[in-house]
Amino acid sequence: MKLFTSLINTIKEHFRLKLIICFILCAILPLLILGTISYKISYNIAKDKILKETAISCEKNQHLLENRMTQIENLEDSIHFNLCMLCTTAEQPMSNYLDKLSAVRNNIASIADSFNIYHVNIFLPDDSFASKEGLTFCSLSDLKKYKVQLSDFSKQGLTPNWIFRKDINFPYMVSKGEEPSGVLSCYRYAKINSQKTCLAVHITSEELSNYLNTFSEGNPSLSYIINS
Repeated sequence: MKLFTSLINTIKEHFRLKLIICFILCAILPLLILGTISYKISYNIAKDKILKETAISCEKNQHLLENRMTQIENLEDSIHFNLCMLCTTAEQPMSNYLDKLSAVRNNIASIADSFNIYHVNIFLPDDSFASKEGLTFCSLSDLKKYKVQLSDFSKQGLTPNWIFRKDINFPYMVSKGEEPSGVLSCYRYAKINSQKTCLAVHITSEELSNYLNTFSEGNPSLSYIINS
Protein backbone atom coordinates (compact mmCIF):
# COMPACT_ATOMS: atom_id res chain seq x y z
CA MET A 1 0.00 0.00 0.00
CA LYS A 2 2.85 2.38 0.84
CA LEU A 3 4.52 1.53 -2.45
CA PHE A 4 1.35 2.34 -4.37
CA THR A 5 0.92 5.66 -2.52
CA SER A 6 4.56 6.53 -3.22
CA LEU A 7 4.07 5.79 -6.92
CA ILE A 8 1.02 8.06 -7.10
CA ASN A 9 2.91 10.88 -5.43
CA THR A 10 5.84 10.46 -7.81
CA ILE A 11 3.51 10.74 -10.82
CA LYS A 12 1.95 13.91 -9.41
CA GLU A 13 5.35 15.50 -8.91
CA HIS A 14 6.73 14.83 -12.43
CA PHE A 15 4.98 16.49 -15.35
CA ARG A 16 6.89 14.46 -17.97
CA LEU A 17 5.80 11.23 -16.36
CA LYS A 18 2.23 12.44 -16.49
CA LEU A 19 2.58 13.07 -20.25
CA ILE A 20 4.02 9.61 -20.84
CA ILE A 21 1.23 7.93 -18.94
CA CYS A 22 -1.39 10.00 -20.79
CA PHE A 23 0.22 9.04 -24.10
CA ILE A 24 0.07 5.36 -23.19
CA LEU A 25 -3.55 5.63 -22.15
CA CYS A 26 -4.61 7.67 -25.20
CA ALA A 27 -2.60 5.83 -27.88
CA ILE A 28 -2.02 2.24 -26.84
CA LEU A 29 -5.23 1.51 -24.96
CA PRO A 30 -7.50 2.25 -27.98
CA LEU A 31 -5.25 0.00 -30.09
CA LEU A 32 -5.70 -2.82 -27.60
CA ILE A 33 -9.45 -2.34 -27.61
CA LEU A 34 -9.53 -2.19 -31.43
CA GLY A 35 -7.35 -5.30 -31.68
CA THR A 36 -9.61 -7.21 -29.30
CA ILE A 37 -12.72 -6.23 -31.27
CA SER A 38 -11.05 -7.13 -34.59
CA TYR A 39 -10.00 -10.51 -33.22
CA LYS A 40 -13.52 -11.30 -32.03
CA ILE A 41 -15.01 -10.30 -35.39
CA SER A 42 -12.42 -12.33 -37.35
CA TYR A 43 -12.92 -15.32 -35.05
CA ASN A 44 -16.69 -15.27 -35.52
CA ILE A 45 -16.36 -14.94 -39.31
CA ALA A 46 -13.91 -17.86 -39.44
CA LYS A 47 -16.11 -19.96 -37.15
CA ASP A 48 -19.22 -19.32 -39.25
CA LYS A 49 -17.34 -20.17 -42.44
CA ILE A 50 -15.93 -23.41 -41.01
CA LEU A 51 -19.30 -24.50 -39.65
CA LYS A 52 -20.88 -23.74 -43.02
CA GLU A 53 -18.22 -25.83 -44.79
CA THR A 54 -18.80 -28.60 -42.25
CA ALA A 55 -22.54 -28.58 -42.90
CA ILE A 56 -21.95 -28.72 -46.66
CA SER A 57 -19.49 -31.62 -46.28
CA CYS A 58 -21.85 -33.51 -43.97
CA GLU A 59 -24.73 -33.02 -46.39
CA LYS A 60 -22.56 -34.20 -49.29
CA ASN A 61 -21.51 -37.36 -47.45
CA GLN A 62 -25.09 -37.95 -46.35
CA HIS A 63 -26.19 -37.81 -49.98
CA LEU A 64 -23.40 -40.22 -50.98
CA LEU A 65 -24.47 -42.72 -48.34
CA GLU A 66 -28.17 -42.33 -49.16
CA ASN A 67 -27.43 -42.81 -52.87
CA ARG A 68 -25.44 -45.96 -52.06
CA MET A 69 -28.28 -47.35 -49.95
CA THR A 70 -30.81 -46.52 -52.68
CA GLN A 71 -28.56 -48.24 -55.22
CA ILE A 72 -28.45 -51.39 -53.08
CA GLU A 73 -32.22 -51.38 -52.64
CA ASN A 74 -32.59 -51.14 -56.42
CA LEU A 75 -30.14 -54.00 -56.85
CA GLU A 76 -32.30 -56.07 -54.55
CA ASP A 77 -35.14 -55.64 -57.04
CA SER A 78 -32.98 -57.35 -59.67
CA ILE A 79 -31.92 -60.06 -57.22
CA HIS A 80 -35.54 -60.59 -56.20
CA PHE A 81 -36.49 -61.02 -59.86
CA ASN A 82 -33.83 -63.71 -60.24
CA LEU A 83 -35.05 -65.36 -57.05
CA CYS A 84 -38.60 -65.43 -58.45
CA MET A 85 -37.34 -67.19 -61.58
CA LEU A 86 -35.61 -69.81 -59.46
CA CYS A 87 -38.52 -70.39 -57.09
CA THR A 88 -40.97 -70.79 -59.98
CA THR A 89 -38.77 -73.43 -61.62
CA ALA A 90 -39.68 -77.01 -60.76
CA GLU A 91 -36.91 -79.10 -59.21
CA GLN A 92 -37.77 -81.89 -61.64
CA PRO A 93 -36.31 -82.52 -64.09
CA MET A 94 -33.18 -81.82 -62.06
CA SER A 95 -31.08 -80.82 -65.06
CA ASN A 96 -33.36 -77.88 -65.89
CA TYR A 97 -33.41 -76.79 -62.26
CA LEU A 98 -29.61 -76.94 -61.99
CA ASP A 99 -29.28 -74.86 -65.16
CA LYS A 100 -31.61 -72.22 -63.71
CA LEU A 101 -29.81 -72.31 -60.36
CA SER A 102 -26.45 -71.81 -62.07
CA ALA A 103 -27.80 -68.93 -64.19
CA VAL A 104 -29.32 -67.18 -61.17
CA ARG A 105 -26.14 -67.63 -59.13
CA ASN A 106 -24.03 -66.22 -61.96
CA ASN A 107 -26.37 -63.24 -62.32
CA ILE A 108 -26.14 -62.49 -58.60
CA ALA A 109 -22.34 -62.83 -58.63
CA SER A 110 -22.16 -60.47 -61.60
CA ILE A 111 -24.31 -57.89 -59.80
CA ALA A 112 -22.15 -58.15 -56.66
CA ASP A 113 -18.91 -57.73 -58.61
CA SER A 114 -20.19 -54.86 -60.74
CA PHE A 115 -21.46 -52.80 -57.80
CA ASN A 116 -18.79 -53.63 -55.21
CA ILE A 117 -21.10 -55.64 -52.95
CA TYR A 118 -19.31 -57.60 -50.23
CA HIS A 119 -21.71 -60.55 -50.32
CA VAL A 120 -25.26 -61.54 -51.23
CA ASN A 121 -27.26 -64.18 -49.38
CA ILE A 122 -30.43 -65.93 -50.51
CA PHE A 123 -32.20 -67.73 -47.66
CA LEU A 124 -34.57 -70.52 -48.74
CA PRO A 125 -36.68 -73.10 -46.89
CA ASP A 126 -34.52 -75.72 -45.20
CA ASP A 127 -35.95 -78.54 -47.31
CA SER A 128 -35.22 -76.88 -50.66
CA PHE A 129 -32.40 -78.24 -52.81
CA ALA A 130 -30.68 -74.90 -53.40
CA SER A 131 -30.46 -74.10 -49.68
CA LYS A 132 -27.72 -76.71 -49.35
CA GLU A 133 -25.39 -74.76 -51.64
CA GLY A 134 -24.05 -72.94 -48.56
CA LEU A 135 -22.37 -69.93 -50.19
CA THR A 136 -24.91 -67.69 -51.86
CA PHE A 137 -27.92 -69.90 -51.18
CA CYS A 138 -28.55 -70.81 -47.55
CA SER A 139 -31.36 -72.20 -45.45
CA LEU A 140 -33.63 -69.94 -43.40
CA SER A 141 -32.22 -71.54 -40.26
CA ASP A 142 -28.84 -70.02 -41.20
CA LEU A 143 -30.21 -66.55 -40.47
CA LYS A 144 -29.09 -67.03 -36.87
CA LYS A 145 -25.48 -67.06 -38.11
CA TYR A 146 -26.05 -63.46 -39.19
CA LYS A 147 -27.59 -62.57 -35.81
CA VAL A 148 -31.08 -61.92 -37.21
CA GLN A 149 -34.41 -63.74 -37.23
CA LEU A 150 -37.00 -64.01 -39.96
CA SER A 151 -39.52 -62.41 -37.61
CA ASP A 152 -37.37 -59.24 -37.60
CA PHE A 153 -38.67 -58.30 -41.04
CA SER A 154 -41.22 -60.90 -42.20
CA LYS A 155 -44.13 -58.62 -41.30
CA GLN A 156 -42.89 -55.75 -43.50
CA GLY A 157 -43.27 -57.43 -46.88
CA LEU A 158 -40.90 -56.28 -49.58
CA THR A 159 -39.85 -53.21 -47.60
CA PRO A 160 -36.03 -53.17 -47.23
CA ASN A 161 -34.73 -53.52 -43.68
CA TRP A 162 -31.27 -52.16 -42.88
CA ILE A 163 -29.49 -53.88 -39.99
CA PHE A 164 -25.93 -53.39 -38.73
CA ARG A 165 -24.16 -56.29 -37.04
CA LYS A 166 -20.63 -56.81 -35.73
CA ASP A 167 -18.43 -59.91 -35.89
CA ILE A 168 -20.35 -61.83 -38.55
CA ASN A 169 -18.55 -64.94 -39.80
CA PHE A 170 -18.89 -65.27 -43.56
CA PRO A 171 -17.90 -68.35 -45.58
CA TYR A 172 -14.16 -68.56 -46.21
CA MET A 173 -14.71 -68.16 -49.96
CA VAL A 174 -16.11 -64.71 -49.19
CA SER A 175 -13.91 -63.45 -46.36
CA LYS A 176 -10.64 -65.14 -47.43
CA GLY A 177 -9.86 -65.41 -43.73
CA GLU A 178 -10.26 -61.65 -43.09
CA GLU A 179 -13.62 -61.10 -41.44
CA PRO A 180 -15.00 -57.52 -41.56
CA SER A 181 -15.37 -55.79 -38.21
CA GLY A 182 -19.00 -55.05 -39.06
CA VAL A 183 -21.51 -55.25 -41.89
CA LEU A 184 -24.47 -53.13 -42.88
CA SER A 185 -27.03 -55.46 -44.43
CA CYS A 186 -30.20 -54.81 -46.37
CA TYR A 187 -32.70 -57.63 -45.80
CA ARG A 188 -35.86 -58.23 -47.78
CA TYR A 189 -38.52 -60.82 -47.05
CA ALA A 190 -40.59 -62.32 -49.85
CA LYS A 191 -43.11 -65.11 -50.13
CA ILE A 192 -42.88 -66.79 -53.53
CA ASN A 193 -45.08 -69.74 -54.49
CA SER A 194 -46.02 -70.12 -50.82
CA GLN A 195 -42.31 -70.38 -49.96
CA LYS A 196 -40.85 -68.05 -47.36
CA THR A 197 -37.64 -66.55 -48.67
CA CYS A 198 -35.29 -63.80 -47.64
CA LEU A 199 -32.43 -62.07 -49.38
CA ALA A 200 -29.64 -59.96 -47.92
CA VAL A 201 -27.08 -57.62 -49.46
CA HIS A 202 -24.05 -56.86 -47.29
CA ILE A 203 -21.56 -54.00 -47.36
CA THR A 204 -18.72 -53.71 -44.86
CA SER A 205 -18.11 -51.12 -42.18
CA GLU A 206 -14.85 -50.31 -44.00
CA GLU A 207 -16.88 -48.93 -46.89
CA LEU A 208 -18.84 -46.79 -44.44
CA SER A 209 -15.55 -45.55 -42.95
CA ASN A 210 -14.45 -44.38 -46.39
CA TYR A 211 -17.22 -41.80 -46.38
CA LEU A 212 -15.93 -40.41 -43.07
CA ASN A 213 -12.32 -40.48 -44.30
CA THR A 214 -13.34 -38.51 -47.38
CA PHE A 215 -14.95 -35.96 -45.07
CA SER A 216 -11.96 -35.64 -42.71
CA GLU A 217 -9.09 -35.52 -45.22
CA GLY A 218 -8.04 -31.94 -45.79
CA ASN A 219 -11.11 -30.60 -44.03
CA PRO A 220 -10.13 -27.54 -41.90
CA SER A 221 -13.29 -27.89 -39.85
CA LEU A 222 -12.03 -31.09 -38.25
CA SER A 223 -9.29 -29.40 -36.20
CA TYR A 224 -11.69 -26.63 -35.20
CA ILE A 225 -14.32 -29.10 -34.00
CA ILE A 226 -11.75 -31.10 -32.04
CA ASN A 227 -10.18 -28.02 -30.44
CA SER A 228 -13.55 -26.55 -29.58
